[in-house]
Formats: sequence, structure tokens, C-alpha cells
Amino acid sequence: MSPSADNFYLPTSLAEFFTDWFKAPLAEPFSCDALQLVKQSGRRIEIPPQYVSLDFIDELKKISRTERYLEIGSKATLRDILRLGRSVPTILRQVLEGAASPFLHPLISFGACVQPKSQRSEIAAVLTALDARYELRSSPASSRWLSASRYAALTEQGAGLGRELLTRIRIPLDEWDYAIYRKLRQVDDTGTGSMVILLLAKMQKDILTDIRVVLAADIVRREKGAESFLTGKHLPLDERDTEPFVAYWRDYLAGNKTLDPMQQEIAVLCIESCISQFID
Repeated sequence: MSPSADNFYLPTSLAEFFTDWFKAPLAEPFSCDALQLVKQSGRRIEIPPQYVSLDFIDELKKISRTERYLEIGSKATLRDILRLGRSVPTILRQVLEGAASPFLHPLISFGACVQPKSQRSEIAAVLTALDARYELRSSPASSRWLSASRYAALTEQGAGLGRELLTRIRIPLDEWDYAIYRKLRQVDDTGTGSMVILLLAKMQKDILTDIRVVLAADIVRREKGAESFLTGKHLPLDERDTEPFVAYWRDYLAGNKTLDPMQQEIAVLCIESCISQFID
């Protein structure tokens, strides 16, 4: 497709998108997404001087489901996903419902929620907890899959993902026996802020077979060493089991300089409260 005088492209397929992107290497992928627009200040909407639109590519809006996975295109909206009802994991549905006003659900795409410039930390956190995977395409025929945690780590480190486009998010449809989602509003150095704690657990014959705890504040964090310590323990847990788990998290957060001491203490107390649900 030929660019207009303003140097924008309006592809209607992924093949056409990459053709346009290769012809205009300085162009940016762009979408009229509410999350991107609300980040802007000023009276006029800022758009890249040269861009390739994602808004007319139906392939990016598809949602499919198998017995094992739910696959969601990066341009599917929160409303599209929530309309699936019970086909969506319960904790993901809860997080999406609380991520924005229902009036904005048709205007927010799923992929935008995990992009560095517009990330919703609670959505990135639940996808990490659920072991979701992201498909990144560098051409119509070339793609790779990254785990949600790996993708978050790369973007948080400022590592570029190259000329790749996030196209799909694949979510395992595992059955979880226990799920906790807590969102705490707090005041940080900027006067605002929030913290999200997610806990998922599987049990079999009074044994904790799998547990995942994810914290999202400035970034998404998961302490797998703490999880490994509790996996395989008999239920109900003893305080002698939970104390080392909490200590793992306390030490982990103390080594991270992006949260101040008050934020660290709030996070540890919340995690301790969540894990106490398994103590008799």
C-alpha cells in the first residue's frame, strides 16, 4: 500500500503490515488505543510522524479456544474477552473487569495492556501467574514465543525486542483450586501508585502441588524459590512452613532498590496475609 502525503499506512492483513513496515523502516506500529492516548498530555493527540496502523488487521482481533489454551489476538479488546464469560480463567476475568472503567473496555486492546509504554501492571501480573506466552512476529513467516515473565524482564531492562510485533497471547486453561487477587491503592513518592498481589494454588489429597505468587507495583515480580519451598507441603500449613516463605520475599524485595522500605513492608504483609489462608 502506498503511503499518503502524511506518511501513514493502513494495512488490512499481517502480510501487508510487514510489507509496509519493511518499506518504511522508520515508521512505528500505531493503534488508536485508549491506553496509549490517556498517557499523553496536552490538548492535541500526538501520533508518530510516520506509522503503520494496526487498527484494520482482523487477524490481530481473533480469539480461539482449545481444551488446553485460550489464544487472544493483540488487538482484541477487553470487552471482546469479557464477553466470553466462563471461557476465560476466573482470575483473569476479575483482573480485566477491574483494570478500567467498563466504558473503556471497547477502547482498550489486550496487547496494549502489556506493552512497555502503556502497561497495566495487574494484567501483566496475572499473565505471568498463569504462565501465558506471547507470540512475536518479525515477518509473516517468522515468529517466536516468549513467556510472559521473560517478556516483562526484557522490557523492564530496556532491552529492545527488535522489529517484532506482538500478535497473540496464549493462556493455559489450567484448573486452579484457590485464587486470590488483591489490589492495594497506596501513596508513593509521586503521590500515587498501586500494588497488586496474585496467588494461585493447586491441591491434591491435602498436598499443595503448585503455588504461584506474583507482585506488581513498579514492575512484575515472582519469587520462584519461595514457591518451590512450599510445593509438596501438606495442608493445612504450619507457621514453620510459612515463615521461611515470607522471609524469602522479604529478602528478595530488600535487594530491589525500586521499592522504598514502606512499600516493601506493605507487600510483605499482604503476601503474609494471603499465605495465612492455608494455615489451620
